[in-house]
Amino acid sequence: MIIEEINKLIDSYERSIESQNLSGLISLRDRLAVNSYRLAQESSEFKRDYNQAYFIRKISINKSTQGFIANKKLPKNKAEVMSLIENEDIYSKEIELEAVAYQYDLLLRQVNKILEAMAQRISYLKTEKENVRG
Repeated sequence: MIIEEINKLIDSYERSIESQNLSGLISLRDRLAVNSYRLAQESSEFKRDYNQAYFIRKISINKSTQGFIANKKLPKNKAEVMSLIENEDIYSKEIELEAVAYQYDLLLRQVNKILEAMAQRISYLKTEKENVRG
């Protein structure tokens, strides 16, 4: 799973943050960047699934509400409550997908922050290397 691979890379970075040589750090950054792209792909799929579940819920609740109003002669507010109860599974699925989409988005942002920190560290190490040569 992509999240496990990202966690391994971040753990490796954290363990060797002070002792990592420049080429090792660049390699680690590149692998993390590739996995960040894969995480972004998965995140977009979960967002698509969430959006689809959202619209399915909206349509299902509207249909149920109209059915309760037309067939059972319920007032609108009571029909809406009954529709929510009748479509509980659809609503639960939407909430579950929303949580996963949010989790992936949050992870992606954090990975990007770590990539920025790695870029700064690489820049610093390059400067140090040049100063030693100079």
